[in-house]
Amino acid sequence: MKITINEVIEKLEYEDIVLNSNFEIQGISTLNDMENNTILFVNKYKEEFIEKINKAKNIFILLREEYKNHISYNENAYIFVKNPRFEYAKLVDFILSKQEENYKVETINGSYIASSADIHSSVKIEPGSFIGPNVTIGKGTRILSGARIKANVRIGQNCIIRENCVIGGYGFGFEKDYEGKNFRIPHIGGVMIGDNVEIGAITTICSGTIKPTIIEDYAKIDDHVHIAHNVFIGENSIVTACAEVSGSCIIGKNSWLAPNTSIINGIRIGENVTIGMGSVITKPVEDNQVMVGAPAETLEEAKKFKRIKTKMISEE
Repeated sequence: MKITINEVIEKLEYEDIVLNSNFEIQGISTLNDMENNTILFVNKYKEEFIEKINKAKNIFILLREEYKNHISYNENAYIFVKNPRFEYAKLVDFILSKQEENYKVETINGSYIASSADIHSSVKIEPGSFIGPNVTIGKGTRILSGARIKANVRIGQNCIIRENCVIGGYGFGFEKDYEGKNFRIPHIGGVMIGDNVEIGAITTICSGTIKPTIIEDYAKIDDHVHIAHNVFIGENSIVTACAEVSGSCIIGKNSWLAPNTSIINGIRIGENVTIGMGSVITKPVEDNQVMVGAPAETLEEAKKFKRIKTKMISEE
């Protein structure tokens, strides 16, 4: 991602801008992890954010108009808009469209591989696969036929990426434009996959929005699984067929998700947790728990309820 401030301003025609520095945009930042030469959007007005904003330097900052009289104007580009999240999505979409103009793909042994991909010589790639730009694949990994590996994905050593899975596609994220219509938010964080990981057939692992979706070492993910954007799957965990893990969930190491598990967005699941078949997780789960049911509860609570129900029925 590289584009100058002047190119952006010329194309998107912002009306309310303070430009104290002209620099090249090279990536995306967040308030908690600011970097020079990046885009930063702040979607809400909060007093606690002002000090963080004032530490920024050489950042293209999209802000609500409420910030105008509360910040110090350093060496940044300040753009005041009604909806920073929408303007961020529109800006990143424009930058990505410029990059696609220079997107080069080679055909190698029946697969399409971006010229910018960094693939170890020992990697085996079956025909019919696609590997996008800025992808890194480590020693001994196997990419099976039909796998689609999109931009900014990093795959470690000795992994198996099975047939027709999609890794690094956009997550399901939208923002309303000024007419109330849905506008897709580009997800550019990519996916980071550790060593000795297996990804099943027809499984989807979505790119993180800004930072990567993470699958740690020795994790095993079955067929027909959906892992949404910004998810973290801990080391040595197992996610079985048809499970669905919603956005920004955290799954601790050595945990096991049974078939058809559903986890709502933003939930944290501890280490050494077992989730029973068809369970629906709606609240955080502590370490070493066994969860069952919809909505899920601990196995002890489920057994207790069953005893009570059996007793009530027998008394009728």
